[in-house]
Amino acid sequence: MGLTDEQRKAVEQQGRIIVSASAGSGKTTVMIRRLVELIRTGGASVKNVLAVTFTNKAAAQMRDKMRRALSEEIVACEDGARKAKLTEELQALPLAEICTIHAFCGHLVRTYFYCAGGA
Repeated sequence: MGLTDEQRKAVEQQGRIIVSASAGSGKTTVMIRRLVELIRTGGASVKNVLAVTFTNKAAAQMRDKMRRALSEEIVACEDGARKAKLTEELQALPLAEICTIHAFCGHLVRTYFYCAGGA
């Protein structure tokens, strides 16, 4: 899929971004392309990804698209060291926080319940 100018800017933007747009506008494609680009250029790892969406179906689709995009990068890569890094990232994909907002908040509460104080 080709990207619009605005989508391309979001993929190439330096630093942290928030992608917010209407349904069917290509948010997932932009996010996945951005993540793969960050991983491909060596500055990011799927272990440090937090991608939050609203439905379990969307989270599963996002993870699947990420798996496919990394696999395509591995096939296209001719640099042995970079291919090994991409393969390592693909294997670490289950560690990425790609989930619903409810799952993420639930994880925070279960992990850091003691910080909430109370009786």
